[in-house]
Amino acid sequence: GDEVLDFWGNALADLLVSDLSQSRYLRVLPHGRLFGVLRDLDLLDAGVGDAIDLEKVASRAQVENIVAGNFIKAGQRFRISATVHHIPSGEAVVLPTVEARSEEEILLKIDRLSTRIKNQLLPPVDSTRRDLDLDIGKTTTSSIEAYKHYIEGRLSLYKGRAAEAVESLKMAVAIDPEFAMAYSVLATCYRCLPGYEDEAEEALSRAFELSHHASPRERFYIQAYYYRCQGPGSLGQYLETCQEWVRAYPNDTKAVEFLGEIYLSLGEFEKCIETLKSIIDLQFFSRHFDYMQRAYCAQGKYEEALAVAEAAPAEMYPFQYPYQLALNLIYERRFEAALAEADKMLERNPGYISALKVKGDVHFFRAEWEQAEGYYRELLNPVGGNWKRMWSRHEAMLRLAGLYLAKGQFEQALDFVNQAIDENTAVGERRWLLILHHSKAGILAEKGDLSGADAEIRIALEEADRRDHGGGKIGALHTHGMILLEMGNVGGAERAADEMKAEIDGWLNP
Repeated sequence: GDEVLDFWGNALADLLVSDLSQSRYLRVLPHGRLFGVLRDLDLLDAGVGDAIDLEKVASRAQVENIVAGNFIKAGQRFRISATVHHIPSGEAVVLPTVEARSEEEILLKIDRLSTRIKNQLLPPVDSTRRDLDLDIGKTTTSSIEAYKHYIEGRLSLYKGRAAEAVESLKMAVAIDPEFAMAYSVLATCYRCLPGYEDEAEEALSRAFELSHHASPRERFYIQAYYYRCQGPGSLGQYLETCQEWVRAYPNDTKAVEFLGEIYLSLGEFEKCIETLKSIIDLQFFSRHFDYMQRAYCAQGKYEEALAVAEAAPAEMYPFQYPYQLALNLIYERRFEAALAEADKMLERNPGYISALKVKGDVHFFRAEWEQAEGYYRELLNPVGGNWKRMWSRHEAMLRLAGLYLAKGQFEQALDFVNQAIDENTAVGERRWLLILHHSKAGILAEKGDLSGADAEIRIALEEADRRDHGGGKIGALHTHGMILLEMGNVGGAERAADEMKAEIDGWLNP
């Protein structure tokens, strides 16, 4: 009945996940996916007396074992009880009660409890294969207050409230300035908010510097996440880190997912598919389905992509299959059938962005400008706090710019690109500027304004250099060289070609 203690309901589970995840031999459902499972089953607010169908939870989470428990505070003492349920057999093992004399001592007792859980789940190993088990207080934080703010921040992030999460996490790192995972989650929150690129980079750099404080598995995550966010220029380090991560933890779904994503971005499509096949049967997240579908489509294997989409359970991901089917129909130029699939998706979700894009694109391909514009304009949602909404809005603006460019209406095309640039600049968001200035240069070149196009592509090149974006720089150099040729500057075009060749030779993408 004491609301002050409610925090421990989440914290005890969170601490156990962190501690058990150190194991090389256990695959533990990560915090975020655990939250998603409970949210999907409407169990986030389950109380002490509520009946919970553990078989349903295990089925959705695709796990064989569930640890369930409770805690009681009597005076200053905490008693933590836990039971390991083996769902397939129905067997349950009640573990000895753990008692802490204060909140601060709970961190020590969690280590003891997690050891007992592992003893139930793992066969004995000899001393040469002894599992990792570092002190949880040393791999997270020794401060209960910092941990409370950390938990609050992560829960706010999971609920889509990134701004609230930032405030909680800032308090966590103020209390414990060496709390590596708190900095990592703080960086994620900043990346969800437009205009906080510098703050995100600072938080992630701090997490990277402190990653030796985290457990080995979380250290791999922080370092991989750091290289991933540094842009294409750090792909080599990102690749090496993820390969090492997968070697150390072959059952870590996040490691496998990251590695598959790298191979996709490098154009190593077969490696992407082979890597992700190892987790294709896991259904509590969907990115591996997306990456495999894109890898198959890149090779023209559209039926294989459709089969991957069909493997995603429709009750969890209702649009995975129909969206891939709509894309396949577009590739086959069966436009009426693609529109019909998009209509089915929109019947289920009237604002579904991917379906609106399908409809707009099909009409664009058929030069049905008015209909295409109508669907693209439906994608122009008001700019909110979340940068993903801004991303969708700017995708729509670029589609509208392309539509007017195809019609030869250059000023209207420029209006949309300029509006997107202005919106980005107003909130301090720079991630789109490379694409937007490159697009503007292309429109100005088509219009015949070569000096204006040259000025814009130079801005795009500066952005590519700032972000160490090899692919973006190669594309911008190509456009720059073509503009210089149109201007009669053959020597400048040759220099652009030489620079482009050097950039290509130093790039990992084959």
